[in-house]
Amino acid sequence: MVSIRPVDTAALRFWNRMGYSTVSGPHAQPDGTTVFYMKKRVRDQ
Repeated sequence: MVSIRPVDTAALRFWNRMGYSTVSGPHAQPDGTTVFYMKKRVRDQ
């Protein structure tokens, strides 16, 4: 699972191209940042 800051649209596009999709968010973190949680899509073999 990957978490990224929602203001980083380039990172969102990158992780989407790498096969990840957003599973939840935005979530506030203790350090004051906000993140989306992402999960890798795995194809059936």
